[in-house]
Amino acid sequence: MAGIALFCIVWLTCCDVNDPHIINSRALRETDWLLNEAGDLKRTGDAKRMIGAHTRLITCLANWNAQDPALIVPAALKEGIGLYGFTKPGADSLLPLESLLARPVGELKGDEKNIAVLARAFHGVSVETTRTQDGRFVETRR
Repeated sequence: MAGIALFCIVWLTCCDVNDPHIINSRALRETDWLLNEAGDLKRTGDAKRMIGAHTRLITCLANWNAQDPALIVPAALKEGIGLYGFTKPGADSLLPLESLLARPVGELKGDEKNIAVLARAFHGVSVETTRTQDGRFVETRR
């Protein structure tokens, strides 16, 4: 076993950091990653005041939490907060990613909008862009 390093990351998922069972708890201070499932700016801000110095704060985008990714994603990026998003898998749960990137975000709803905004953040471009057929991102005309 010499030379083998083992480690783990403790990831706590919490829908409401202000719940009396968890607010200002040791669990929040000691966890490595804290996912704010609610995804809203208020609880994310509240969580920032309750986590440990080493804790990585992550916010969530999912259809069920009804957050506006055009607001949540830029705020999270500005604050150094991680992003997490998902959708329920299914044969018709999402358009292909190429299609989501080719359309303006304002035309999309639900999980398609969430995933489109997250994909733009991954590429380092604004939510106000679309991707052309040759793969370039261009600002959306208003």
